[in-house]
Amino acid sequence: LEAAEAVTDPGPGQEFDVLDLVTSLVDKSLLRPLEITGADPRYAMLETIREFAEARLSASGEAETMRDRHADWCLEYATDAAALLKPPIVQPDELDRLKSEHGNMRAALSWLDGAGCIDKLTRLSAHLGWFWYLAGHAPEGLGWLKQTLGSGAARSEPEHREALLQAGNLALELHDPATIAYLEEGRALAQATGDLSREARATLTLGMMAEDAGDYATAEQLLTTAQRKFEQTGERWRQLVTGYHLGIVALGQENYPRATALLEAALAAAHDLGDVLLPSWCLHRLALIAYDQSDSLGIAGLLDRSRQLYGTASTLRHQWWDQLTMATALATVLGESEVAGWMLGDTAAGNYDLALPLPEGAYYARMVETTRKRLGNEAYLAAWSTGRQMPRAELAAAMDRLLTAAGQSPVISPVSHDPTRLTPREREVLLLLVEGRTNREIAEGLYIGHRTATTHVTNILAKFGVETRAAAVTYAFQHDLV
Repeated sequence: LEAAEAVTDPGPGQEFDVLDLVTSLVDKSLLRPLEITGADPRYAMLETIREFAEARLSASGEAETMRDRHADWCLEYATDAAALLKPPIVQPDELDRLKSEHGNMRAALSWLDGAGCIDKLTRLSAHLGWFWYLAGHAPEGLGWLKQTLGSGAARSEPEHREALLQAGNLALELHDPATIAYLEEGRALAQATGDLSREARATLTLGMMAEDAGDYATAEQLLTTAQRKFEQTGERWRQLVTGYHLGIVALGQENYPRATALLEAALAAAHDLGDVLLPSWCLHRLALIAYDQSDSLGIAGLLDRSRQLYGTASTLRHQWWDQLTMATALATVLGESEVAGWMLGDTAAGNYDLALPLPEGAYYARMVETTRKRLGNEAYLAAWSTGRQMPRAELAAAMDRLLTAAGQSPVISPVSHDPTRLTPREREVLLLLVEGRTNREIAEGLYIGHRTATTHVTNILAKFGVETRAAAVTYAFQHDLV
């Protein structure tokens, strides 16, 4: 409805209620509501009706204006979503909400590209880069960023530097040879413009590139440099990510005590920030250390903790992929070879069927070798193919059985964060909520978008387990939150 309001213009001296209009179209069976759990109301047209409506729009001469408005709405939505998804990731459900708008974003990108709106195309692509990475759309995202960066955007703009960094990150994920060119250009531009944060991020990703190649000495040097720069910018989460990668370097160097210490430190500090992303990464690598020791109970405990972190979001590809790899390690240690084959198949699909980087790739290769040897090549390939086609719910049930076999009670359902754990921004919103401010007044007072303010209020109500703003205020006073 919000998108419809943004795109629709009744014209001078005319007014109508968009909700009434949509309701009328639904009543006439020209629109049909979609049943999407936990999402904002969405509607779809029958294809023949959509084609007729599109032809009428083109004939009216207003198509370009409408598509411009649609692209502007998408840009505003993506800007707000990028702010909500800025690490630490404490609101993973926002990723699902952005995923529900992915079709709109694709349409806007195509329109902006065809219309030659380079600046808006660059901004939208840059804002979507982190979503493409987290949600498993790296090939699509890198394609758009390459198109954007080759279109002549102003190199001095921060959006161009952001697009370079996002392209470098996605290129690294896909083993694209252009990775280093994007990152080196992004770092050079950041240095030239005094953009210390993006300079540090480019340095971090270059360190990750060296880490993935097994060049641990270079990786350690770059990561240490990046960490010092993040200390200067005060970006705590990125400091922790750099420490986590230093832990992976130690793992690759087979310095297990140092790897364990660095990973556990990053895990604890990220948990204190309320982040759900970095802890999952740390637990995965700690599980590889337990796998080296054939410690089934240790792997099971780490897998169980990872599943509790998962929350309600379904779009965080990395968390599911981490759990698959941990479950594969557990199945291999327990001798559950067919289950290990299933997990290996889905793990490969989740990694775009690319070879895993070092040092994780060495562990993965050992699991493949062990499972293939135990099952025989034909049975292994059958299990691997089955795993690629298996619904996530069935794989999750197989994880439950593995946890039971290891003596660890399985997670029946994912749990969310402590309901009273509010982000700093949510605390600011709560204070204004207590003052009786409307969502629009909250947005104006904090200089954020109206939709962003609405999302914060919705999250506060959900964390408190209440349905109204008044109940949230009462809850806040009862629990000494204001």
